[in-house]
This record gives sequence, structure tokens and C-alpha cells, in this order.
Amino acid sequence: MNRLSLFIGLTAVFAMITSCSKPSSTKETFDYSSFPIITGEEILTDADILNPQDILAVKNGVLIHDYNDTCFLAYYSNLDVKTPQYIARKGQGPFEFINTRNCYYNPLTESLLLNDSQQKKAWTFKISSDKISLDSNTIVSTVDFMPIRGGEVTPLGSKFVTEGVFGNKLLALVDSDGTLLQTFGEYPGDTTGIRDKISFGLINQFRIIANPQGTRLVAAGAYSDWLAFYDMTGDNPKVINERFTFSPKAKTEKPNQYVTVLKSDDNDICNYKRLSATPNHVYLLYDGRTQAEIDEGVKKPKTILKLNWDGELVAGYRVNDRLFSISASEDDSTLYGLIKRNEEGAVVKYTLE
Repeated sequence: MNRLSLFIGLTAVFAMITSCSKPSSTKETFDYSSFPIITGEEILTDADILNPQDILAVKNGVLIHDYNDTCFLAYYSNLDVKTPQYIARKGQGPFEFINTRNCYYNPLTESLLLNDSQQKKAWTFKISSDKISLDSNTIVSTVDFMPIRGGEVTPLGSKFVTEGVFGNKLLALVDSDGTLLQTFGEYPGDTTGIRDKISFGLINQFRIIANPQGTRLVAAGAYSDWLAFYDMTGDNPKVINERFTFSPKAKTEKPNQYVTVLKSDDNDICNYKRLSATPNHVYLLYDGRTQAEIDEGVKKPKTILKLNWDGELVAGYRVNDRLFSISASEDDSTLYGLIKRNEEGAVVKYTLE
């Protein structure tokens, strides 16, 4: 056998091995129009909810990012409570925060993670009763993500995953003491300009969330139709299911060496706005409007995707409410949402089949 024949034979074998181990990948979009429309019931109608930004199902109640003069979060321990417990005091002292938009509750460990994107620190607290205490008696861990410039954070067992631009990777696995263990996650679209971390990160924004068991992770594009599921059980994170159709069209400008500004494109599509995790499923809130439609105030039904942790579609729903945040109950029976109604925020409960 000559060298050319040997090379061709080895190449064929390598291609066959590679194709057999390649994760499930598709460029097909979901058929959003086929999903049934569901309606919700407004709850906490007597509560004084002023400026809700995000919602998280915690035990038998909900935690709402509804900041007031002193605190960021309002906890309704059950749905009949009118006056919440206000937690996460504003400030830079012990157990005080500058921003707490990135929160995660794990029902299996009864722990609450609060990630302060300004201080780039994540605190984890034990929640053992209907009252949430953020103090030295309940603190489980404090992790500093400033050295690696991590962004959104999700817990993964005793470790953490954060998103950003780390060389040519977009995800980082961090140990419980803040040590960077490894980077992973390759963006399947246009990676031109990835060396400019700030610009690339602004254009290709995405969200992450892990399952409570700490065995799966999903990344979902904000303005790209990228959806990737990772198996986190081995020594190296592995893509097991990935969908991708397009990259964002937005650009960035630099008025000076210290400032980078994102310039949206009218044709960019707002994709995945929020993610919610339960032991068996992940829920994704999909918008589907173009940036031009958003700027013009166009109202369209929102879509909720329900997938298992292998990335397979289980169900889909559409809602006519102006839904902007969701969180599912641990048993997958209920979805809590924040909606805009008459320019004010309201909490709605959707009962799922």
C-alpha cells in the first residue's frame, strides 16, 4: 500500500469515528406556531409589587427582584402572603449587595445563590425554613469571580460555571474556592473578532443554567439561535445536543479606548430571555421579535419551551401576556411569570399539563 492509499484509509477511519461520536446537532428551528396557547391566573394581587424585574420559585413561594430603598429582593414564602420579607440589603458591607439579578435556587440542597455582577462575587446560603436569612449562620460559600472576569454564574454541584470570553472558549468551570479548573464551550457561529473580549461578549450574549443535580448545563443565545446542552459528569464537559441557525447582526463602536457601545441591528431577533431549571426539565422563555419590533412596541405571543436535560423538546406553550420572566416549580406542575399589564408589573401562575 502506498502512502496516499494509507492516508486516505486512515482519514476514512478517523471520519467514521468522529461521526459516530459527534453530538446531536441541528439547524432546524422549533415550530413555535404549533404550540397551544395557555392562560394564567394573576396571583399576589394584594401585594405591593412596585418594580419587578425577575422571579424565582423558592420552596412554596416566590422570590422577586423588586428593589426598594434598602433591599433588592422580596420573598413571598407562600402565595397568600401580602407582605414579603425583604432581603439582600443594598451596600458594600458584610452580606450586602450592589446587584443581585442573577439568582439560583436548588431545591435538592435547599440552597440559594446570589451572584453580584458588580462585585463579581457569588454567595450561597442555606435555606432551611420559610424565612430567608443571609448571614454568617447560613452562609455556605463565597466565590470571587473577579480574577477571571466571569459574568452570569450557575452552581454545578460543589463547583460553579460562569460565562464570558476566555480565549476562544465561552464558559469556565470554577472550583468552590474560586480556582479556575478549565474553560470550554465553543461558539458554533461567526467567531471573527473573538480576541476583542468586550465586543464579542456584547454582541454574542447568552444565558446559562445547570440542573439541580449538577450533571447538565445549557447555554442559550440572547440574539443568536444557539442552544447547547453539556454533559458535566466526566473530566471534560461534552456537548450532547446543540442547535444553531444564525449569529447576531449587531456591531460595536468604540468612542474611546475605555468605552465599547453595542449598536443593535433592526433585524436581530430576540431569542432566549430567561431560563428556569428543575430536576427533570429546563424551561426557556423565547421572545421571537426583531429589534425593530421591540423598539416599536409590537406585541406578539411569547413562547415557553420545555426540554429534558438531554436537549429534547418535551412540550411548548404560547402566552399572549407580555411575559418577561419565568420560574418553574420543582415538580414541573406550575410556571410563575412576571408580566407587563397596563405598564405595571404583575405575577401570574400558569398551570402546566
